[in-house]
Amino acid sequence: MKKWWPIFIIIFILCIDFWNWNKSEPLILFMPYWMWYVFTLTLIIAVSFAIFAKYEWREND
Repeated sequence: MKKWWPIFIIIFILCIDFWNWNKSEPLILFMPYWMWYVFTLTLIIAVSFAIFAKYEWREND
């Protein structure tokens, strides 16, 4: 469990897109950059939690 907290802290910090606040030009398929950023970050969070749940989550017996 202790090795996972830095990964989730880094993902949390990346959720704040402070370096791209004033940009709104389209990047791919006429969607703004921030929408692709949020989509990609959501996938990263989902995969990270799935791996965490598979290998580190223990049932209380």
